[in-house]
Amino acid sequence: EKVLDWREKEMTAIKTETRRMECFLSMCEDIKPVACEEMQQKARRDTSAMPLNSLCQPVDGNEVVKTSFDLSGPPNVTYFGVTPEFKEMLSHLENLSKSIIFNKIWEKMRQVDTGEEEEAQAVLSVDGVLNQVWKPAYKKWLEFRQSVKDGRITLEEVDQTFERFKNEYRKLETELKTLANNPREGWIKERVLQIEKYHQLNKYLDAADVVKDVKEKYNLTGDFKGVEILLHSKAKNFKQNPLSSINKKVVNAGKLLAEMSEERIESIRMFVKCQRLVDWLRTKISDTKELKVFVDLASISAGESDIEVDKVNCLLSAGVGYAPLIYDLDEEADFDQLMKCCRHFWAALEKDKHLPKKLRDTWRNLEWLKGVSDSHGSVEMSSLSQTEAINARGMYEIGCFGQDQSLNDLESVIRLSVEGAESEELGPGEYEEDVVARELKEYNLTMLKSLQSKLMLLAGKADKGSEEVDRFVEILTGVTRLGQAYVHLYNAG
Repeated sequence: EKVLDWREKEMTAIKTETRRMECFLSMCEDIKPVACEEMQQKARRDTSAMPLNSLCQPVDGNEVVKTSFDLSGPPNVTYFGVTPEFKEMLSHLENLSKSIIFNKIWEKMRQVDTGEEEEAQAVLSVDGVLNQVWKPAYKKWLEFRQSVKDGRITLEEVDQTFERFKNEYRKLETELKTLANNPREGWIKERVLQIEKYHQLNKYLDAADVVKDVKEKYNLTGDFKGVEILLHSKAKNFKQNPLSSINKKVVNAGKLLAEMSEERIESIRMFVKCQRLVDWLRTKISDTKELKVFVDLASISAGESDIEVDKVNCLLSAGVGYAPLIYDLDEEADFDQLMKCCRHFWAALEKDKHLPKKLRDTWRNLEWLKGVSDSHGSVEMSSLSQTEAINARGMYEIGCFGQDQSLNDLESVIRLSVEGAESEELGPGEYEEDVVARELKEYNLTMLKSLQSKLMLLAGKADKGSEEVDRFVEILTGVTRLGQAYVHLYNAG
């Protein structure tokens, strides 16, 4: 049985070496002229009818059955008459022949110079192929493999070597697996991703440009390294950088910038263009709640003029739509934080495609907005803000409030409590139980009359009063009448 196993191993070894020799002869076609006729004849010959001892180094059956005989060792195929060094080359070539990159290196070892005839080249023997083509090609292959593995390969070399794999990154991954000692080595996927992102740099340049403009216009001081490397790709010496320079920051920047369609890029460009408006809004109006109060004031100034009503509507739409960029983007923001604000803004852009135009129109109306702000001032802003809070969350109470004596005036029977505006939304790090503990703002009748007087002056500046003002006055008038009735009933016993 041991003898049969050994003979089977010999037959398998012959088939393997013949297959490898055929691969070698096929590759010799790319580096002609090579004197390999004898090898070709042997490779084509049918060896099935030939005795095994003429194909392999003879091993007597009596030797095989001895316990000292090593069955695990390979049979020595002598059919082609090549050296162990040549056999080692054959074993490597069978795998490397599948590599597009190795084939290019192999061919370059015998490249015909421009204008030189193929016939002028010396004919290589098979041993000449081993020494003059295989050895330098394999050495160059090993160096190339190491430079790819550790990321030292320059971007210029990436262009020369991997251009053919653009948009065919599965094929590139297969190619890199032939480079690796183990096709599961972790660096393979990393290099594929880096090469893919490098190939896509041009796609991201417009988006990277507008990000740079936002950073510079609004003096953002956070980390924008990934974007800066992308923009550096325009420089002449950029291709001398190693592939490892396309690092995680660049890959991450590429992924985020890929979200920026032409429409989105233009919407951010408008944000950059309207910097004067944005700076003014940030200075004068602290958030969207104050913006809505200001819009009410602007509505009073606008009256019934269609043009001025349009200005007010544009201000509200643009201010609320661009709010993530206007109010949430601080100077310490980095690239990731900027993109987070952009995403919130793009959600608003999906609902209203005209936001950039509305921001531009509002920017053009900046002097009118300044006039509105100057004409009303902070007192009126505060008064209208209080009015809106009272209308939304206020609770009037009419009663004796613990007094035993007779009631002589309304001041002692009417009071108003208003929950803080923050109670609608939880602040950072707050929980629902914290809302209960928030202080209520309380008004007596004197304070309410004072607020009413300010609002009457405000409404008197316009042909058309604010709805919020009208509602406040209407409710306060009703409460006052009810309070008077309560005082009469109480005193009457």
